[in-house]
Amino acid sequence: MSRHAQRVRAQSREYGTKTKQTNKKIFRTTFICAIFILGITEVTRLSSNDVEAVPLVAEIAVMDKMVQEEMVAPEDVVHVEDWNLILVNTTNPLPLEFKVVLEPVQGKKVDHRIVEPLQKMIDDAAAAGINLRSCSAYRSVSEQSALYNNKLQRYRNQGYSEADSVKKTGRYQQPPGASEHHTGLAIDFLTTGSNQLNESFAKTPAYTWLAEHAAEYGF
Repeated sequence: MSRHAQRVRAQSREYGTKTKQTNKKIFRTTFICAIFILGITEVTRLSSNDVEAVPLVAEIAVMDKMVQEEMVAPEDVVHVEDWNLILVNTTNPLPLEFKVVLEPVQGKKVDHRIVEPLQKMIDDAAAAGINLRSCSAYRSVSEQSALYNNKLQRYRNQGYSEADSVKKTGRYQQPPGASEHHTGLAIDFLTTGSNQLNESFAKTPAYTWLAEHAAEYGF
């Protein structure tokens, strides 16, 4: 979720966890394979002396078993090319060729592929007494540009320097082309007791519920 814990983003938490686990497994497997190869070389070199080679053969057998146990299962592999893992921020702007098919949820447009899990999450939250009201979802680059420039001008009008105005604006709005909202995979929520996009959301039951359950729906 976002800095204010009011935004959920498809697959973000699962991606981070799986990537760390996968990297560790790949490292261990690579290291073990290297030892295994070195062991085979040594067996060849010592083949003229069966007595010396026996312990080394036994060691290779153990290493082979470890390699098999440490191999990364296909279902654990996360591909960064997956549509729901697209990264968009100031250093990774939205690709110019990006396109998304949109469908509405609570009157806000999102990527059509997350409609079902998103609606189920909202419905299940409601069944638990949690009110989740979407207030922002997909935004075009032009819409983001208008929001960003309006916020930036507001700080300028208050007498802030250009650098400070940009810094303060960046706390709440990303520049056009750098917002996750362009993907249709991010959605901001309001709830009972928190009717604005600010830190007050972190003190609500909705925050607690999302922190515990959002990942179950792929967010």
